[in-house]
Amino acid sequence: MSSRRPGARRVEKKGNEARSRSVPPSTVRSRSSQSGQRTKREAEAFEASEGTDRSRGAWVDPQAGNVTLEEWAGDWLDSNPAKRSTPYSRDESIIRLYLVPALGSRPLASVTPRDVQALVYAAARERDARTVRRE
Repeated sequence: MSSRRPGARRVEKKGNEARSRSVPPSTVRSRSSQSGQRTKREAEAFEASEGTDRSRGAWVDPQAGNVTLEEWAGDWLDSNPAKRSTPYSRDESIIRLYLVPALGSRPLASVTPRDVQALVYAAARERDARTVRRE
């Protein structure tokens, strides 16, 4: 267990490399994200950038991208218990029939908008265009 508060950052100098280390805000475990920079100045600039992102609410946990799209989609479906049955069923079937077979085993961080758009275009070629939303 880390005694540092979540989100705290520290610049360390080790040999010829400086590292900015942090405890992600979502956890207080000793797991820390590291970003290797060549100089202490680069590490401090990285630290300042991360702090700015956290204060704006734009910080993304680097470990969050390791979860597969299938796991994330299941969590996403369960995250809104107030969702009515029809939209839930629609979303669940789209995920089960189209997203999971094509992209489900990939880490979430590796799925790009281009990948999703390719699925939409493929669906539009196979079905009536009115049944496929291309937004």
